[in-house]
Amino acid sequence: MDGSWLGDDDRLLAELGEAMRAAQEVPDRFIQAGKSAFAWHDIDSELARLVSDTAGEAAQHSAAGMRSERAVLRSLTFATAELTIDIDVQPDALRGQVVPSRPGTVQVRGGGDAVQDYPIDELGWFVIRPVPTGPYRLSVQLDGGPSALTDWI
Repeated sequence: MDGSWLGDDDRLLAELGEAMRAAQEVPDRFIQAGKSAFAWHDIDSELARLVSDTAGEAAQHSAAGMRSERAVLRSLTFATAELTIDIDVQPDALRGQVVPSRPGTVQVRGGGDAVQDYPIDELGWFVIRPVPTGPYRLSVQLDGGPSALTDWI
């Protein structure tokens, strides 16, 4: 600002109003996270807590110049009282297994409204391609069994 509004009350009020509007704008990622939380359809699902995450280990191996045989970028384990969800993040896909082993469906829920379903086979295995981008969470529903919702990944 050049200070030319000092003698003009209307211009001063317009400048102040613009500054207040800019300070009150909510970032899009906050809006999307709020919508996702509000639109939680499987309220009966138990929240699966993160019990293991190799994100730090992957960074150490990368810095040391080591390569994993399976090219696993990150391994995560989520657990509830009734089930465990193991996930390997690989360059081309998320590969996971749910224990106890039984068929079902896993959904990828991103920050927006998009939801994608992927089958879980009779051994509890699932593959999600491509690897989701941005924050996402997985919703697991086993046929005739428990359901769970992971924290944000």
